[in-house]
Amino acid sequence: MAITRLALSTPSASTDTLLYTSSRNALVSVIATNKSSSIAASIRVWVKPNGASTEAQNAYIVYDSIVPFTNTLETFRFPIVAGDQVYIKSSTANLSFSLSGIYESNGTSNITVATSSPSSPVIGDVYVNTETSGVK
Repeated sequence: MAITRLALSTPSASTDTLLYTSSRNALVSVIATNKSSSIAASIRVWVKPNGASTEAQNAYIVYDSIVPFTNTLETFRFPIVAGDQVYIKSSTANLSFSLSGIYESNGTSNITVATSSPSSPVIGDVYVNTETSGVK
């Protein structure tokens, strides 16, 4: 299946936490859920690129965004490549994080690139129409 959950974490407060190290290229997003019924939380999500040696090389996806109590925030989709590390941090321990991604495996086995829809798609497949550049 092309879409898969890659990682889950409920980190300690104010701690840089490695959520995932990529073994291949993917398009991913992070969902952060604030489980508190009374305290808002600040979160960070960033990628430490493969081979990066300084903090200045990190790519911040979310920086000190607020997740109100009993609410969820999902990042935009962002690409990662093999060896990239996705980190998270929250101001409280009441947050749960999930990382999901779409992989292309074996070229186009789960991602169809063509001028017409696949004849027998399954849930999780991705179809890219080369004439319209539409994604389904």
